[in-house]
Amino acid sequence: MTKPVLPPPVIPPLPGSFLNPATRHVLCGWARDPSRPGRKLSVELENASGGLRVCLRANLPTAGRIGPHRFACHLRQGLDPGDTVQGRIVETGEPLKGSPRIVNAQETTQALYSPRHDYLIYYSAKSACTWLRSLFAFLHQEEARLPLDPHNLPPAFPLDSSAFPSAALALVRDPAERLLSSFLDKVASWAYNPKISRARPILRWRFGADEARYPELTFLDFLAYLTECPYPGDEHFWPQPIYRPGVRIARVESLETDIRAFYADVRPALLEAVDGFLQQDRGIRNASHNTRLARKIERQGAETLGIGELATLLQSGTGLERTSFFSTLVCERLDALVQTERDIYGYPSRQ
Repeated sequence: MTKPVLPPPVIPPLPGSFLNPATRHVLCGWARDPSRPGRKLSVELENASGGLRVCLRANLPTAGRIGPHRFACHLRQGLDPGDTVQGRIVETGEPLKGSPRIVNAQETTQALYSPRHDYLIYYSAKSACTWLRSLFAFLHQEEARLPLDPHNLPPAFPLDSSAFPSAALALVRDPAERLLSSFLDKVASWAYNPKISRARPILRWRFGADEARYPELTFLDFLAYLTECPYPGDEHFWPQPIYRPGVRIARVESLETDIRAFYADVRPALLEAVDGFLQQDRGIRNASHNTRLARKIERQGAETLGIGELATLLQSGTGLERTSFFSTLVCERLDALVQTERDIYGYPSRQ
């Protein structure tokens, strides 16, 4: 007698795991085993059309939840809207709740949206994002009852709109300068202000559990980490997205001119308020400790300084000129890392 062929069992989602709505450039969520809350899980993500298959550790800090169980993946080129993404727990095979997700037309999770004026603003960490968010809060505080603190603005994720906005703006920065800023502000700070540092995954990648060697981490180590780990979890180390045509680009290097031109051309009803914001210099800017120091020196070989030695220098009241870090070797590695961003957005080679 032939045995009936049974369908494969349906594996229910693991409690405590979730795949957030998918944008073109960012896939994120969280994974936690409630029966073993200290267990670190891995997540595999792949898309239906092929080309994406990535494995991530769910070990990032998770706002509002117990323990570091968040994962995030940034895709430089981006997925096509309408594609689907499937996520599963590697250790158990269970699918993530919410999976599969259809990729929506929103470029990234780092976005702000005005329903009244129907436009989007995209931002990237270390590309004047705090200034841009403070402008948005100033313009739309009454409309959406937004807090004036730019660090607490609710992101437009997923976008609550039946149709994609008629206008969108993205702010970009010279990618080489942006990576140096990320290193000085979010990596080197481990040695003098660990509360703002995001360096621990990089330190563990370089030195494992040997914490005595953590002060030896250098800018060259940071670039090697980004080269070998193309999907860093922290948004400060993500590449800037390659936006689709139709998203207007403003540059940090010509920030106020580009921002004003966008509103003059696309949302003139807001231009008077924008001018008031610019004239009163209301924009909030986050700067690294090195940038804030008035006294700076040129030092050859700064890219080989450990963050411990760098912290000692900064705490003495002396900073380093940014050109100190751009040796020939650094410029070669930076160009390899940021070539796509550089070419798309028209920034020069460092070599």
